[in-house]
Amino acid sequence: MNMLAGWPRLVESAGEEHEPYPVLFYPYDVAAAFHGRWSKSKDDASVRFLSAAAAARFALVQAAATSIRPDFEIMGVTPVEEMR
Repeated sequence: MNMLAGWPRLVESAGEEHEPYPVLFYPYDVAAAFHGRWSKSKDDASVRFLSAAAAARFALVQAAATSIRPDFEIMGVTPVEEMR
């Protein structure tokens, strides 16, 4: 969604113009756009975010992260969100 890519410019513009309301309305606008796309994807497979296989892999990654997080906490290790 192009809306997500526009976030930095929106914040910059709001600061320059001393108008905070675009930043306040942004989460609602993103949620509305996401919900519209999500609802449309129920009927039209071509606009789905994830295929069934990709969703299963994503769930597996989340499950692995959830299961090892307590071990990291016990060891005092802060897990990274992304490896580069």
